[in-house]
Amino acid sequence: LIKKLRQAFPAAEIYLLGVTRMVNFLTDDTNLNKVVNIKRTKGKIRRNILDRKFDLLFNTKDHPSFTFLLLTARIRARYKIGIYHRVHLGYFDHMEYLDDDMPTVEKNMALVKFLGISYKKADLRPYLSGDNPDAPMKEFVSGLSEKIIIGINLSASNQGKEWPFAYWDELLSVIKFPVIILAMPDDADKKEVLEKKHIHVYPSPQTATLTDAGYLIRRLNLLITPDTALVHVAGCYNIPVVVLYRLERDMKKWTLLIMLAVTTGTLCFVGTSKAANMDTHLELNTGYRVDDLDWNIAGNLDGTNPNIFSELTWEDLEIFQVKANMRTAVNNTFYVRASLAYGWILGGENQDW
Repeated sequence: LIKKLRQAFPAAEIYLLGVTRMVNFLTDDTNLNKVVNIKRTKGKIRRNILDRKFDLLFNTKDHPSFTFLLLTARIRARYKIGIYHRVHLGYFDHMEYLDDDMPTVEKNMALVKFLGISYKKADLRPYLSGDNPDAPMKEFVSGLSEKIIIGINLSASNQGKEWPFAYWDELLSVIKFPVIILAMPDDADKKEVLEKKHIHVYPSPQTATLTDAGYLIRRLNLLITPDTALVHVAGCYNIPVVVLYRLERDMKKWTLLIMLAVTTGTLCFVGTSKAANMDTHLELNTGYRVDDLDWNIAGNLDGTNPNIFSELTWEDLEIFQVKANMRTAVNNTFYVRASLAYGWILGGENQDW
């Protein structure tokens, strides 16, 4: 949203107001004129914002928030725009009526749509401003030479979204590629234990900032993570992710453009979930393969005119692959099986005549 507004209105003053320390992540964004934690800011800065009359105010909340509605009423603006909820009535000059299950990134673009600014799906990709990680992180990343590196994030925004330690331990026991673990400070001890136990897990510096995390994640081939902020950081750099969602609603709300696979419903790497007479088995595999192909067609069925009309060959294609499998039995009557595999070509030769 911020990037698109700046492109459309290069001379505009764009203020971002928030009520938690999370707004500090955006202080280096050159597309913004000012970033303010309005709830904690006191004195002259707060008075200047509350006394100023903006041309437009957009409240991104799609559900009632006492603090945000209070600020919507307090902040002066010629025109106020919000997302429809019956509790929001009376606070806005205009509200956008949006499907509750619409991905949040698309809801944020409601303002762009209202202003008549066109955008493409690619414009929904997030970005991180700034590229200045701490020295230990920069040194660590510069020393990575492996073709394939998988990242695993242990931490989530709340305990309900986290995987138990034993599941991460089991997952690491079957992954054969180099792994780098990311974790919040509260999970640093778990990170250290796994780094010492599994020889293919590279000990890495603690990610002190979101910039550090982004600098490391963009070097990965795949990120496996609970539903949390690093999903969106991976989206900044088009890094495929396997997201471990607990709720289907979260999967719809926080979906991404570059999602490789989604696991819902049960917190197990390889295991069974039984509910409502359903027996579901989920598993995730990684692997390495080498492919060769020699395919050609002639000008006609007799093999002439000419004898080879088109030929496609490839040799020694080195491919890293991730595959998710799901099996579900319903009432011991119906059986459903599905799989999704995706591979990245790392090397080899290809020729098309």
